[in-house]
Order: sequence, then structure tokens, then C-alpha cells
Amino acid sequence: MMTVETWGNAIVDMAPTNAAINDTINELDDMEDGMDKDSVKLVRKNYAEGFNAYRHTMYYDKRYLNHGDQFTKKWDDHLYLEAGAGVLQMVPPSKDYKFNPLTTASVAVGKQFNKYHSARLTMYGGYGYQQQTNTVFRRVGIKADYLFDISSYMDGYDPTRLMDASIVLGAGYMYSRYSNILKDGTPELHGGMQFKFFTGPQGYMALEPYLGVQGDNGDFSGARNYRKYDFFYGATISFIYYLHNNLSPEARMRYKKNVVINGNDTIMPTWRTPWFVELSSGLTMMSGSDKLSLTETRGHELSLSVGKWFSPIIGMRATGALRSAKWNTNTTDEVLSPSYKPSYVTNYHSSYLSGRVEALFNPFGLTKKFSWDATCGAYLTGGIGIGWLRKKQEEELRTFAIEYSCGLHLWAKIADDLHVFLEPRYTYFDYKIPYSNIKWNKKFSEQLYSASIGLSIYTRALAMRRKDAKPAALGDYKRFVAGVGGSLGTFLDYSNNINNNGSAALGGQLFFEYHFNSMHGVRAAFELLSHKKNAMTDYYDLNLEYPDNNYLATVRNGLGTHKMTWGMVPVNYIANLTNLMAGYVPGRLFELEAFGGPTVAILMSDNVSLYEGERLQQNHAAQAVENGKSAVVIGGNIGLKLKANVLPNIAVTFTPTVYIFGDCDIPGINLSVGKKTNVLQTISLGAQYSF
Repeated sequence: MMTVETWGNAIVDMAPTNAAINDTINELDDMEDGMDKDSVKLVRKNYAEGFNAYRHTMYYDKRYLNHGDQFTKKWDDHLYLEAGAGVLQMVPPSKDYKFNPLTTASVAVGKQFNKYHSARLTMYGGYGYQQQTNTVFRRVGIKADYLFDISSYMDGYDPTRLMDASIVLGAGYMYSRYSNILKDGTPELHGGMQFKFFTGPQGYMALEPYLGVQGDNGDFSGARNYRKYDFFYGATISFIYYLHNNLSPEARMRYKKNVVINGNDTIMPTWRTPWFVELSSGLTMMSGSDKLSLTETRGHELSLSVGKWFSPIIGMRATGALRSAKWNTNTTDEVLSPSYKPSYVTNYHSSYLSGRVEALFNPFGLTKKFSWDATCGAYLTGGIGIGWLRKKQEEELRTFAIEYSCGLHLWAKIADDLHVFLEPRYTYFDYKIPYSNIKWNKKFSEQLYSASIGLSIYTRALAMRRKDAKPAALGDYKRFVAGVGGSLGTFLDYSNNINNNGSAALGGQLFFEYHFNSMHGVRAAFELLSHKKNAMTDYYDLNLEYPDNNYLATVRNGLGTHKMTWGMVPVNYIANLTNLMAGYVPGRLFELEAFGGPTVAILMSDNVSLYEGERLQQNHAAQAVENGKSAVVIGGNIGLKLKANVLPNIAVTFTPTVYIFGDCDIPGINLSVGKKTNVLQTISLGAQYSF
């Protein structure tokens, strides 16, 4: 009698006793060539006839090699990229000369030539301080490594093994700088172990402890080093990404055996390794101020990220971020005579432009049924970066900073491949200020706490896109779009604020779009915004009793309130990211579009009035030296538009936009976060009509 068993959603007919069973993988059309057919006849004596045992036994280069696990030989097969971070400790030659552990980062390219042998070329760098003097120590280098896979040698080649151990031997050359005093290069030899953990067909995590020896000038210990050579040891945690899925059909089937396959799609959903793009904005706060509490330092943060998941468990992300926050304050006393001056509270700001590389760890990916199409999820982030710090003070500080950060990324799906997320983050960064009289540096550090809200769009490979998702006919696609919305704007303000933090910019937006097809189009908009800000301003003190003598106008300086009106006129290219990265699907509720292009920024007016705290003599009035100033500057913008298609022709829109434009030369006002560069973020909530 024929028996039927189910595997996933596929129905498999089991042959009766004494019938030949064909061991095939017919439906794996995305894989390599299938295995040879095994004709294994089952008889009543319960032994196999026609079974070739040599195919499964240990001999020479096929020790314990599972049938079907062939090692492919194309030049780009088993080629991988590796990125890691870790610590390195130099062994001190004497007790009075010691360095703190160096923070290291590395990138590498490697090639696995066969089941046992691999080679790797690595670029790396290190950064740290001397323990006693806080002297900066920097190091860059290159090294070549040979790796021998002892797990495959002892227990057979298995690319899906949970942990694989390899011996690492190598040599390199490092160039070191001891602050700005000493610099030299030395060769080095090193050895260690690599413990590589399987997380998916193309992604691995690796832990690599090592030790080594270098030339005499590796730590600039000079006469203290009686050995004439230096020792070091350390460890690196890295992510490894193979450019191709090199698992054989047999290896894939062994890994798949407990996984439910959806319909006829033979590609495992948990093996999706998508690229993604994120844009976020949020609140940032800074510790380390003697005069301000944590909440009083609140500021604004913008970030743009591009990332790649190497497996459902591990990934990497590159992020550019811009932060502006209050870091200090100063209060001057009220002056009664000879001329009255109110008390001024001056808030000093800092700006921080940084780039960072982060490792991503998704604990939910450890389950074989994980899917990026889940309703919600979370993963951990951690990384290092470098930034450019500017701090307003009596003498403006400008210096580089090194940052270390970690965070928790909480996401929820609002459409396939489209996520909204909340990411709380902790960042520690340190920087140095050089002494003026000696070639040493003083180390300082600060801590940032931030929480950002943003949108993520994920790619979906062609093989995983919906089969019924076909582009709309040109005649049916609605090409013209008109929309309107109310806007809230924030300048990332680096200048000092006096007696208030300024106001948010309020206004509205009009936009028009023409779509060439379901993916590409053009957009023009006009966004009107107004806000006010206090600044020290020159004004005329007018004596109203002497109109014939030009009111005896006298130029004075005091706190003025600027009421500014802005007009932003961007012309953009627009791309439907949802359709471009995940495939066109008619009837989506949510879609995400990105746009960018040049912008004309217009300061339409700047009306100045004397701050209410300033006092004038009786029968006197104030008039700004310059009032109603206007200006036109050129810049650019990028933004996203999230639309909810509530009706066939009507959608609700949420549009965050970032404008970057030049200085408008407003008397007493400096809105820039860089050298004459203004950054304005707006958020518009509105509606659009397609026709």
C-alpha cells in the first residue's frame, strides 16, 4: 500500500517495500546541480543492494565528506569579506611604561582554496592612550594570514557546522605614531585561532584570539626594552560574508529538514540577506556638563544608514549622523548703570558630524522559522566611528573624536519590506586637546544618549518577489500627483542662544509630481516656514522728542528678536523605494518614496524688534539698523514620503525633508552647523490626490 507523508507544504509519495527510492532534489532550481541518484533496494533481509560504501568513507581528500558536498572551483567561489573590531594589548617592558589596551578595527578579503586551506589579506588600525600621560598612540598596518581548518581535517568538511576551528599564522607590517613626537614602522609575526560560527549560507561570526612579536620600535619603549623586540596579544570579533552561497544541495537539504517551506518556493525565507536603507531623526542628550542636567542638554539628531544582513543573525550597517545639542550655559548679572542691561543667559552648543560602522546581531534569527516579514522584531547594534566635534566656548574647539556606541533597534512592519523603528542608543566618545607649550594632549570624554524614530526599506530578491506582481499598464497608472500639508521645522542650531532656545519653524507645503512609471518620477514643491530667534543686534536708540534732528539716533547693541520667514523651492527626482527594492505590488496600503535634488532657499523677510527685557528711556524707541532683510541662496535637499493609500486616488502623506543650504548673512544670526552651512529638517503631514 502506498503511504503519503508531508514535508513542509509538499506532498511526498513513499514507495512500497522492495521498490527503488530515487534520492533527488528536483525542485531546487536555484541551487547547484543535483546529486547523483542512489538506487538503494530494500529487501526482507534488511540490507542494501547496489550501495557504494566508498562514497561515504574516509580516504585522503574525501574524509567523512557527505555525498553531494563538492567543493566548487571557480575563482570567485568561497571568496569572502571580513570586518571586525577588538582590543590589542602591548606587553610592557617595564612597570613604569605601559599602554592601555588599543581599540582596533580591521577589514579583510579572503579566499578559501579548498576544504582545509585559506588565505587572507587584512588592513587594520589601532587607537589608544598611554596610561600615565594620556599620550595618544595610533597604529595602522597590513598583514597576510594562512588559515588551516582543523575541524574539517579531523571531522570532515561541513560548511553548516555550528563552530569551525582554524589555526591562523601570519606576518605583517605596522606603522605607529606616538602622539606627534615619534613615528616608525616595524615588521611583526603573529599566530592564533579562529573560531567561526555558522549563521547562514553566506554569513559567519568569528572570534579570533592571537599573540605576536614585533620589532623594537613597536611601542617606542626605547632603552627600557632590554629584549630589543616587543610582544603583544589581543582578540578580534568579526563578521564574515561570502560573496556566493557555496552550500551544496545536500548541505542545504540537511539544514532545511526541519523547516517549513512556503508553497512551491524552495528558497528558505530565513535565508534572506537583504540590503536596507534607513533615515531617522530624534532627540539627543549629553552628559558631562557641570551646569546643566541631562534633560537640559537636549538637542536634535539626524542619521542616514545603509546596511546589509549577511544572514538572519548578523549584519553590518554604515551610518552618517549629525547632532546638535546644548552643552554649557553662562549667566551674566543685570547691570543698572551707567546704562541698563538685563541679565543674559547664554546657551553654548556643540555640533558633532560622525560616521560609524556597526555590527548587527538579531537574536530572533537563531530560530529557523524567522522571517523579515514578521510583524515586529528587535536586534542589537554596536560599533565604532570617527567624528568632527565643534564646541562653542570662548575659543571655539574643533577636533576629531573617536566614538563607541551600542543600541537597541525595535521595529514594526507597516508593509512588506517597510519598517518603522525606534532606536535608543548610548554613545561614548573621547577627544584630545593639545597643550600649547608641549607636544602632549589632554584627553576628554563625553557621553550621548539618544532616541531616534525612522523608516527602513528592505530589498527583496527577484526570486522572492510575488509572482503576480506585474507592472501596471501605462494607460492605467496615475501619473500626476498634487498634495498639501502642514509643516514643522527645526534648525540644527550650532550658534549660541540667549534667553531662549528659539522657536520651532511652522508653516505649510505644496507639492506636485509627475511619475514616468511605477518607480521613477519628478517632483517640485514650495515649503513656507516662519520662526523666531534672539540674538545680539545693533539698533538705533531714537529720542522721540527730537524728530527734526533725526531723533538724535544713537547706535546701541542689545538683544533683539528676529522673526524670519523662509521659502524653500526644491526640484527633485523621486523614486518609489517600495517598488524599486521589493517589487511592484498593486494595492499596497503603505508605500515609501525617496526624493532629492537642488533647492533654492529664500529668506523672504527678517523683521527685528527689541527684546522685551531690554529697557529704553522714557520717550525713546528702538529701530533695528537692518530690518526686513532678504536673501536667496542655493542648496540641496533629500527626503522621504510615506503615503497611506486610503482611497484609490487619495493618500495621507508623512514627509520628512532635510534642507542643506548656504549662509544668508543675517546680522547677529548664525544658524550654521558647519562653515556657513545651514541644516533645516521639516516634517510635513498632509494629503495628496493622484489623477
